[in-house]
Amino acid sequence: MKFLKYIALVVVFNIALLAFLPKQNLYYALEKQLEKYDVIISDEKFKSSMFGFTLNDASLYFKGVDLATLDKVNISFSKIDISSKELGYAKTSFDIFNRSVTVDFEPTRTFIKKYKIIKKYFKKQENGVYRYEYKLF
Repeated sequence: MKFLKYIALVVVFNIALLAFLPKQNLYYALEKQLEKYDVIISDEKFKSSMFGFTLNDASLYFKGVDLATLDKVNISFSKIDISSKELGYAKTSFDIFNRSVTVDFEPTRTFIKKYKIIKKYFKKQENGVYRYEYKLF
């Protein structure tokens, strides 16, 4: 019985931790990490939610080149959803137990024509979605 109380306490603590974390500070730390790879996100409108945050109308730059405008970026505990009229839609999920990251990407036709190199990194699925899977370690 004590073991169940301990597990319940750990679960409640983790949920409370996620709910009350300063999400905007986490986002700025993420931005700093992305800068190391020459990825800049600017002009975004930040909105915090209970277990994550949302960015609206963000400009995405890679190596100084304006790549796209991201209409909406939803970041939560185990997933990231990105939608853009220029890029398409990407759903990223993290599997902690298998230590892997999966990206399902539905690019626009314009994006595929402009950035043909995407086929090198993604595998096209039967439903037309491009998938990228990465084992963390």
